[in-house]
Amino acid sequence: MERQPWLHSLVSLAGAVGLLALSLGFDRFLEMRQKLASASFEYNSLFLAQIFVGLLIVIGWTGLGWYVLFS
Repeated sequence: MERQPWLHSLVSLAGAVGLLALSLGFDRFLEMRQKLASASFEYNSLFLAQIFVGLLIVIGWTGLGWYVLFS
């Protein structure tokens, strides 16, 4: 079976755009959590949300990077 380099390029480009859109959504989510935390003085959930979102973004970019390297 022939390898199709355009397919790998398309998947990696779509993954990068999708991950950027997801990062924008996470940014809006964290902004909402920041407003909620400043109104209620409950910063523990904001701290955990920032850690969770950061880990998801790092995992996504690392996975996409490995996909590009191996394809």
